[in-house]
Amino acid sequence: MSDKKPVVSIKQQFKDLSEKIGLTEQLEPMVEKYQAMEDDQKKLAKAGVCLAALGLYLFFVLSPQWNHLNEIRKKTGQTKGAIEQAVRDQQLEPQTLNVKSETLARLARMNSRALTEDMLPGYLNNLSKLAKNSGVSIESLKPIDASKINEIEGAELPAGYKFGGYELIGKADYHSMGRFVSGIENNSLFTGIRNFEIFHDSASSAGSHLLKLTFVVMMHSDENAVK
Repeated sequence: MSDKKPVVSIKQQFKDLSEKIGLTEQLEPMVEKYQAMEDDQKKLAKAGVCLAALGLYLFFVLSPQWNHLNEIRKKTGQTKGAIEQAVRDQQLEPQTLNVKSETLARLARMNSRALTEDMLPGYLNNLSKLAKNSGVSIESLKPIDASKINEIEGAELPAGYKFGGYELIGKADYHSMGRFVSGIENNSLFTGIRNFEIFHDSASSAGSHLLKLTFVVMMHSDENAVK
């Protein structure tokens, strides 16, 4: 038994094609004319039909595929761009994390050096103990007006923080003064000394001098403290 496919007549091919593209009424007269043509004319007609079929194939079959390929190329380009951007972001991420880490570390340092209002009594008590242990006799200790503190410090703090300042006058010899000042600077709750003056007092005992310290402390409210 032969495996050859049955030959489909030109008329049937036209009919099938016309049904597919919805042009049955327009193509049937053309088929009739084709049947009445001479052999040479039929060859030319076949060539024309082939060209027409090729055009229809390109239009209905290949053209959508080309459009689909263009869409794929476009999406591929977008995906490639997104991947490249993600790589750039990934490369920048360590720098961003470093900035965040430094900011958190700075806030943590500020928090460790800040006082709350309810900590002030204990702070002043510790200051008195530090002076006594250093050999300094405190004559007076009073807070400084807020406007003067701003002039002294000249710095801005994040929201929830503020500066508090004190002026201390005491008596001590040079060695005792040094121990006292060093103790203040090394105490994490004290921001630091901003003014340091020594005056000779003829009424004081030998080797004893008047000491005037101006220092500021950083303060915050409990609800704004960094945990």
